[in-house]
Amino acid sequence: MASKKTIVHVSSTGGSLGSIERVGARLVSYGMSKTALNMLARKQQAERPDFTILTVCPGWVKTGLGGDAAPLEPSESVAGLMKIITSATESDKGKYVRYNGEIIPW
Repeated sequence: MASKKTIVHVSSTGGSLGSIERVGARLVSYGMSKTALNMLARKQQAERPDFTILTVCPGWVKTGLGGDAAPLEPSESVAGLMKIITSATESDKGKYVRYNGEIIPW
């Protein structure tokens, strides 16, 4: 049996052009870098249909970047991401997904 070929890109809602009204325009350089990553993911999926390319957002997590005010513990974010990654099917190729399964607009 052939192994499943998957590439996972860790992005952010800050990289979503469709979420600017919701998240605002803060952290411009961070958002621009994530938007560039999202473009890479879309192009990879178009060029490599034999792969499952997923773009995921871990959410606002209590980390050095997220700070103590963040609502998510790292373990909660990771558990959600692992569920998305391990259960991905053919129909999930090219999706942009938040840790809780919510689809993010590109």
